[in-house]
Amino acid sequence: MITIIMTGCHMTPCHYYEGRILMPKTTFYNLPPEKKKRIFEAARKEFSRVPYNKASINQIIQDANISRGSFYTYFEDKKDLVQYMMDEYATKLVIQGKKTLENSNGDIFATFTDLFNFTLEYSIVRDAMSMFKNIFVGMHTSGDFAISETFNFRNEMEDIKALISNINTENLCVDNKEELKDLLEILICIMKFSILHAPTTSENLPQAKAHFLNKINIIKYGILKERN
Repeated sequence: MITIIMTGCHMTPCHYYEGRILMPKTTFYNLPPEKKKRIFEAARKEFSRVPYNKASINQIIQDANISRGSFYTYFEDKKDLVQYMMDEYATKLVIQGKKTLENSNGDIFATFTDLFNFTLEYSIVRDAMSMFKNIFVGMHTSGDFAISETFNFRNEMEDIKALISNINTENLCVDNKEELKDLLEILICIMKFSILHAPTTSENLPQAKAHFLNKINIIKYGILKERN
């Protein structure tokens, strides 16, 4: 789960990994906006180039034009940097999910369809799809850092799960909250898989959205012609 703590004048989202807080240090938040942007762009470039486990801090600090010592006054390590890069997206994802649930009268399928579309458009606009994929695949492969802790679907979806009471279950074949949680887990897995295989350019977005909607509809309407 995300925890909000006070850092100087900032309300900063933080995450826990192996008993420690993951977040940039106060010195980072005190940097001028243009320098923070330069560091972010250097990191985005590197994580778009190679998977997380192969990304080089040396390359990042070179592109950002900062010293190695400065990097470690801003971040504990590479994990902290990645967490910072994911936080903006993760926060927006939760806000978008809550809004869609409210606007769709609790339609969980409409909500996940909207979250997928939001993720595609968000990442394409920010040229971040390759970065997302490299971080997601690289961490999963290396086992260096629990992927759900950084890519945030499971952690952030805990906030969505907290809204179970807002999901309209009238037309769902679920008998209890555990079955509803199982449905959410399935939808999260479909969303993860679809993002991993999503295009990195806007030209193929309609096709990607159509494929995702087809997967959602299989869950929504079933695949058997007749049920025994």
